[in-house]
Amino acid sequence: MFKFFKGKSAELKIWPADMHSHILPGIDDGSKSLQESLDMLKIMRDLGIKKWVTTPHIFSDFYPNTPEIIRNKLQEVKAFVKDAGFDFDIHAAAEYYLDENLFEFIQSENELLSFGKGYLLFETNMLAEPQMLNDFIFQIGLKGLMPVMAHPERYDYLTGNFRRIEDLRDRGVYFQLNALSLTGHYSRTAQKMARELTEKKLVDFVGTDCHNPAHATLLSELVTDKYFRMLTDRQLLNYSI
Repeated sequence: MFKFFKGKSAELKIWPADMHSHILPGIDDGSKSLQESLDMLKIMRDLGIKKWVTTPHIFSDFYPNTPEIIRNKLQEVKAFVKDAGFDFDIHAAAEYYLDENLFEFIQSENELLSFGKGYLLFETNMLAEPQMLNDFIFQIGLKGLMPVMAHPERYDYLTGNFRRIEDLRDRGVYFQLNALSLTGHYSRTAQKMARELTEKKLVDFVGTDCHNPAHATLLSELVTDKYFRMLTDRQLLNYSI
């Protein structure tokens, strides 16, 4: 898991399994083509990632993906990668957007795409906390699933609000940090929050949230980041998926 970069005196220790990315082409705002998907995978492989659970958006208003759409696209990518001479361990789940449509959906018998031991990745509105968040967490638990909140460092309503963050953890929520948040890629506010979550040991998963080859390449900037080293020195749940 240790890789060297030209011109760098330090080494990057990266997690072996990524559980948040958008490498299935043409079904969300991620990869635009099969070749771009392969390019992303090759870059991340060179950084030490050996397994991918890619997570296309499921958002009723913009990306109305279904398990069938996602699985079919996954098979396309796997076939393309194999034909290109590569053997990558790729799986698929989803990143669910929490809105009223999703809340109604989970109360039915519809299939939900989880990963690992039954983890369900979800995201919310960036600005305001959804009123149904607590009920959503409860309903997910009734289904025997474990909710994983994607990139909590990016939500305005959680910035500095560690009382609410601890409350969410008490309700069974796991937190997934975007690795690039530590570089300031999204904003200085998200970077500060990412560092605080890391220092307080409130990060359970770390993900690339990779949407394109440029995102994948930027991961190399983590080579000298002390907060990233704090994360990878811990037993993240990435090691168990």
